Amino acid sequence: LTLSLSSCDGTANAWYDPERGTVTLCYEYLAEFRQLAAAAHLEGAEARDAANGPAVFVLLHESGHAVFDLLQVPILGHEEDAADTFAAVLLLKLGRDVAFHVLRGAAWSYGQEAAVRTLGEGDFADQHGLDAQRYYNLLCLAYGSDPKYFGPAVQKNHLPEDRAEGCREEYHQALFAVQKLIAPSIDPRALERLRVKHGRAWDLGR
Repeated sequence: LTLSLSSCDGTANAWYDPERGTVTLCYEYLAEFRQLAAAAHLEGAEARDAANGPAVFVLLHESGHAVFDLLQVPILGHEEDAADTFAAVLLLKLGRDVAFHVLRGAAWSYGQEAAVRTLGEGDFADQHGLDAQRYYNLLCLAYGSDPKYFGPAVQKNHLPEDRAEGCREEYHQALFAVQKLIAPSIDPRALERLRVKHGRAWDLGR
């Protein structure tokens, strides 16, 4: 699988090409994320997260499509939702700090789009979830992985308490799917190289 950054003739997009075995992220998409962050007049870490978080999340989302295809992972439901979940679980298993910055940026981006977009019939028919739904789904998975660390999402009323009550179960359901369907294909030698290089391996434990 090749991850590629490319100019896309003015199109802001990202996709997985199963015939070529590539995930492509357009420079135009990166520019769009940065412009959205700049328009909101964010500064410091918030501005960096708003610009970089969506880019990393989209890259992992498209990599999720590749994983489903290459490993022939069965999917019950919408594949776009499953790719979002794959990306979020992967980030959360890489560590809370990494997940915080990337997911904060990605969720912020979806929240901004949801706030300014006028919905039409095509939005409801689209294979992707609505931006507002993707926003709450990301917050829920993060909160469910560690309610104490990600508690401000509920305390600051970003995530409704009614949804938060079931988020721990939602997260562990998603984690179990990754453990069951994807983890057995992970190369243990690659994990050992990560452990040697970074001092810890990617841990799929609960």
